[in-house]
Amino acid sequence: MSAAQPQVAPPPPPGEEHPDWRAAGEFGVDLALLEMRLNMTPHQRLEALAGMERLHRQIFGRAAAKAAG
Repeated sequence: MSAAQPQVAPPPPPGEEHPDWRAAGEFGVDLALLEMRLNMTPHQRLEALAGMERLHRQIFGRAAAKAAG
């Protein structure tokens, strides 16, 4: 038994916006942020993720230390 493949709209003609892209924007997706991330190399994305992880540890490490005493 094979899993059903998701329906994907065909690419639009040159110069036209893909309907899924437009729908994502109407739904509230931050397309500027998405485009920025898509323009990054995989290495740049991993560096950004590592930075967010460090920030998360700092924030929640302080909160845990404060709660402990």
